[in-house]
Amino acid sequence: MEGHDPVNSPPVEAWLPALRDLARQVGQLTNALTLHEIVDQAIGVVIALGALNPDEGFPVLRTVSQNLNIELRTVAEQLVRWPGSGILQPDIRQALETALEHARAQHAAAAGGTVPAGFVRDVVERVTPSVLRARAAGRDQADEILAEHIEHTVDLLLERSHVLAERVAAGRLGVVGLSYRLADGSAQLLASRGLDAELSAAS
Repeated sequence: MEGHDPVNSPPVEAWLPALRDLARQVGQLTNALTLHEIVDQAIGVVIALGALNPDEGFPVLRTVSQNLNIELRTVAEQLVRWPGSGILQPDIRQALETALEHARAQHAAAAGGTVPAGFVRDVVERVTPSVLRARAAGRDQADEILAEHIEHTVDLLLERSHVLAERVAAGRLGVVGLSYRLADGSAQLLASRGLDAELSAAS
């Protein structure tokens, strides 16, 4: 009768590499399942907070992670804890607000008409939040919407770049937004952050 032969079986040490590899794979699978659960919970927070459709939650989460160069898991964990603790890292909060605003603008544009394709869609998606903000403030003229967009872009530069923000706060740098007219070559200062005294004197 054939059976297991303990005498001729390979020593335990021979199985160790395979056992270690199996343990590593189990660990990776466990981490992946845990991450999936945390991300799903965070998506629920994003959807509830932004009043978004289910398929709009993950892109917001991914955008926050990419813009801050923070792991998706870290962002998700903070968002999941936020409703209970009331604490959310300031840069994550700002990035989340910006991403939600962008997502809502896309949603509104899609609901109000056909969104163009290609690079034109990219332009529309970037400008739409400024258009909505200007209209909410009762400003619907083209030059008013342009001014709103330029000011928003200047603020976005400082929000997305810690280097710029730190230097502006230290008084070492100024960031300006200008409206330039090709017809007559004129430029109008519409927004400035930092070095305000010098800019005011120069204008």
